[in-house]
Amino acid sequence: MKNQKRCCYSALCALAAAMLAGCGPAEQQAAASLQRAQAALERAKVQTVRFKPLVEADAISRQLDLKFATVEASIAGRIDQALVIEDTLVSSGDSQPMARIQPIDPIYVDVRQPATSLESLRGALATQPEASGNGLSRWFDIA
Repeated sequence: MKNQKRCCYSALCALAAAMLAGCGPAEQQAAASLQRAQAALERAKVQTVRFKPLVEADAISRQLDLKFATVEASIAGRIDQALVIEDTLVSSGDSQPMARIQPIDPIYVDVRQPATSLESLRGALATQPEASGNGLSRWFDIA
């Protein structure tokens, strides 16, 4: 380990981004920086060659049109189960649904009560206001 600096030792804690070892002379650090820059240049050249036909075919657009990237629910309700995760590629022709939506308007509830409690139930409903101020209304059919 000649011309190198050791900064870590056994039984010592290392902090994130802490230097554990490094080259001493400035020439070695400059040579390493040059090699990294040359590798980045080569990588950029390869990507340029790869993306050029895609740009010419307009397969890569400069700006994403949001109307093609927005998915709207076909019905109102509560999402019962999400079937895809964020960053999943979907298309309009997919047969797999993205989510299961349970409609919540209207909600039908079948409650079985003994006939003896029917009159008290009707009386309780008659004393309640039609809407509770939250924009929701209710409708009951007592049979």
